[in-house]
Amino acid sequence: MPGFPCLTFESDALPESQRFRAFAGTMSNFNFIQRRPGPFRAQAQAWRIGDIVLCTFSVTALRYEQTQAMADRIAADHFYINMHLSGEVVADCGGGTLGGSADSLLVIYLRQSAVIDPSPEAALSLAIPRRLLLPRLQEFGLMPSGGLVPILMRSVQAVADSLPNLDQTHATTLETMLADLAGAVLVDALRRAELGSSLDPVLAVEVRRFLQAN
Repeated sequence: MPGFPCLTFESDALPESQRFRAFAGTMSNFNFIQRRPGPFRAQAQAWRIGDIVLCTFSVTALRYEQTQAMADRIAADHFYINMHLSGEVVADCGGGTLGGSADSLLVIYLRQSAVIDPSPEAALSLAIPRRLLLPRLQEFGLMPSGGLVPILMRSVQAVADSLPNLDQTHATTLETMLADLAGAVLVDALRRAELGSSLDPVLAVEVRRFLQAN
C-alpha cells in the first residue's frame, strides 16, 4: 500500500546559513522573525487529505506576523488549527492578545491579520477550508485547553501516524472525520469560554457576522 504522499522539511540537511531562509520561504503569507540568536532548526512533515493539509512540525523560537494587507492578497480561504504540544504561545488574531501553553489550540483565519509569538515548539496543524468549518465554527483566535482538546490532538496524531499505511481511497473519510472533530471541539471550547465569561459576547457576535458576510 503506497501511503499518502508526504512533503518533508529537515533543516539539518542544509548548511546552517541557509536553514532559516529556506524554512521562511515555505510560508509566504507570514513574515518570520527569529526570537533568539543561535542555530536555527526546524523539522516538518505535511500530508494532503482531500482539501485538508495535516502538518507535524517542531521549530526553534520564531515570531510569525501577517498584516491585513498581506492577508488580503491570499487567494486561499482557510483556517489554521494549530495544536501546541509543547512550549508557550502568545497571539493576537484580531480580538486581543491571548496566551496558552501545551495542549492549547490556536485558531487562525488565514484572511485575518495575526501576530503569533511561540517559544520553541512542537505542534500539529490542520489547514481546513472555511467552507468545511463554517457550519461548525463560530469563533477564531480562541486558544482553549481542556474539554475535548486532548481528544482532537490524539486523534490528529493518530491520523498522522497512520497515513504511511493508508492510500488516497481513504481521503474523503479522513477529511470528513477531521473537519467534524475539529468543528465539534472548537464549538465546545467556545461554549466553555462563554460559560466562563472569558469571551467578550460583543466580539463573538461581530465574529459571527463577519464570517457570515464573507
